Amino acid sequence: MSLLTLVGASGCDDLPKDPNDTLERVQRSPLRAGAVANPPWVEHGRVAAGAEVALVERFARELGTDVHWRLGSEQELFAALEAFELDLVIGGLQDSNPYLAHAAKSRPFGASFAGHEVVIATAPGENRFLVTLDGYLHRHAAAVLGPWLPRTRERAVPGDAGAARAGAPAADGGGP
Repeated sequence: MSLLTLVGASGCDDLPKDPNDTLERVQRSPLRAGAVANPPWVEHGRVAAGAEVALVERFARELGTDVHWRLGSEQELFAALEAFELDLVIGGLQDSNPYLAHAAKSRPFGASFAGHEVVIATAPGENRFLVTLDGYLHRHAAAVLGPWLPRTRERAVPGDAGAARAGAPAADGGGP
């Protein structure tokens, strides 16, 4: 085996990496989530509510942690995300949102709802956290979002395998 192969193989066991250890930190302390009001994705009241709020809270439970919510404007929350004061930002964010230029983003996971696909913003460079979030969204977004969002054949949630019909119950029984 060549020296290059040994060097390359020895450094791959911890990929992807989180330079600021986001995934490890959120498994020990609450996930810090920013929520921009944009119904039905996020609604502000005394507490955050909505489709993406339910999704993030279930993601946190899967990680064995809670969520500390911060409600605010896109400008305020993306500034906090860029400064690593938040771990993610939600709010029915379109893939084309200009604030995403200074953040990382999940793969689109929501229905093509109101003409756009939805992503979750994460702190830049925290790749292990983002890969974990993307995996969770791929496995669970359809079931969690189902009760919250209108679904038709044209707006089926990716990963639903075409089985969802308008009004179909969620696989996990969760919802509003």
